[in-house]
Amino acid sequence: MTYIVCFLLTMIFAILSESCFKKKNKILGWFCGFIAIFIPSFIAGVRDLNVGRDIKGYVEPIVKAAINVDFESFINVLKNLSLNYDELEFGYKILIYCCTQISNSVNFSLFILQFFTFLFVYLYAYKNRENVSISFIVLAYLLLWYNYSFTFMRQSLAIAIIIYSTCFFKEKRYLKTAILFLLGVSMHISAILGILIYFLMFLYQSKKIKNKKTIMFFILIGLLIATIFFDKIIYLFTYNIKILPEKYYYYTQSYIATEDISIAEIIYRVFWIMCALIYKHKIKYLTNEENVKNDSNMILIFLLIDFATVILSSKIVNIGRIGLGFYYLALFQLLPRLHFVFKGAEFKALISFFIILLMLINWIWMFPIIKWSETYPYRSKILSIYNKE
Repeated sequence: MTYIVCFLLTMIFAILSESCFKKKNKILGWFCGFIAIFIPSFIAGVRDLNVGRDIKGYVEPIVKAAINVDFESFINVLKNLSLNYDELEFGYKILIYCCTQISNSVNFSLFILQFFTFLFVYLYAYKNRENVSISFIVLAYLLLWYNYSFTFMRQSLAIAIIIYSTCFFKEKRYLKTAILFLLGVSMHISAILGILIYFLMFLYQSKKIKNKKTIMFFILIGLLIATIFFDKIIYLFTYNIKILPEKYYYYTQSYIATEDISIAEIIYRVFWIMCALIYKHKIKYLTNEENVKNDSNMILIFLLIDFATVILSSKIVNIGRIGLGFYYLALFQLLPRLHFVFKGAEFKALISFFIILLMLINWIWMFPIIKWSETYPYRSKILSIYNKE
């Protein structure tokens, strides 16, 4: 019930926000947008510390280490802790330290992590409001990402920042892109894959580069080779070049427990790939705008990269997380646009309804039914909610 109320209230304010922006009332639009961001952030912030994984891994210990000490002492304390917390990304440590200067509560840090994650997603939707629906992206975030972000907190923030940075890369505002990229990497090292996102965007945006299909073919071959020799590449970056912590090579070892791939998840990913293929095929007959056609190509490539990481997750623990940035960026571009390529207002509405229904079914399957990531049922001693879902 908590999630349902949260999602409904968030969507009401997201729709109001979008309506205000369309009427050129930016002040009221941003006010409603702020409420839309605040509601799920508040719910994430006041949850019990066993709702979602990793809170006791890299949030609670970091908060406790930062209480009532200066920043230098905080860094020294982390170095002396047993789980190599000093290897955590520097930007994340700064963020948590700043949170503790306002409140010593772990819940406040959880609120801030969710607030900024959702904020960057909302900013991405706002920047693209001429082409996609803000409220549709908000809905996609709530049903496809929100509960995952209760566990992938650092990475979710990093991904959200990289997704927002693509707006500036597309506008060729490379300084802002670089600043956001460094900010993302400072939250989680996986944001370094933003370089691949930028490269693919540059490849398709550039009018000077010929034979793009040939180049893309060799890129896909390179990615295939990289997946085959993934453990050796990680070893190179961990022990030779020394830019990755040892834990990443540890993940590649066969004796580490890997993830079971559900048939439902594979079917779900394949369905989105099929949607991307349909969109790519139809859009070329509906517009002469090269940037729209390029977007359709990138959407497909991003989903294929994500699909490869999902398949590999059965052999290498946590590799499925690597594709999440590609996955969310692709769906944020695809889902609000998909109905445009079909004829008839009623059929377009039916397509949108079906997409929303599919996302809802996926959410119900992943969280209330199989209880992935331990985010359902929602529990909060602060709100006196405990196993009442």
